Amino acid sequence: MNMTKRIQGLYGAKWLPFGQDVPDEGLYVPARVENFATRVLANINEGGYALCTGEPGQGKSVVSSLI
Repeated sequence: MNMTKRIQGLYGAKWLPFGQDVPDEGLYVPARVENFATRVLANINEGGYALCTGEPGQGKSVVSSLI
């Protein structure tokens, strides 16, 4: 059994938590992030644009994958 399967089995994880291939349903999306993504989508749908910046680990990639 390889290390990946052992780690997933040990913690009951369906996906590796820090992998690039975690599907959208595997992401934890707090209400603040959901609200922000909705506002960004509304802005884009009206012809606007958005720039998402922040410190590492703040959820920028999560928001971009939700959009």
